[in-house]
Amino acid sequence: MRPFKKILCQILVAISVDALYRYLNRNKLLVVMYHGVTKQDYDPPVWTQLPEEIFIEQVKFIKSKYNVVSLTDVISCL
Repeated sequence: MRPFKKILCQILVAISVDALYRYLNRNKLLVVMYHGVTKQDYDPPVWTQLPEEIFIEQVKFIKSKYNVVSLTDVISCL
């Protein structure tokens, strides 16, 4: 992640913008989709391929902040 983008994200988290966003959207469905996850390093990076270690961090974050449900559960609620 670029230094400016990383610092901006840290500031937004520090002032709880992420928590506010989650609160305002607490009754909405959020669908997360990845194009691909890879163990291979690309130089330059390929935008459709997320490095495995970043994917793992993101999944841990999502699990800690959201109620993760299966697609089957979503469909049964519709």
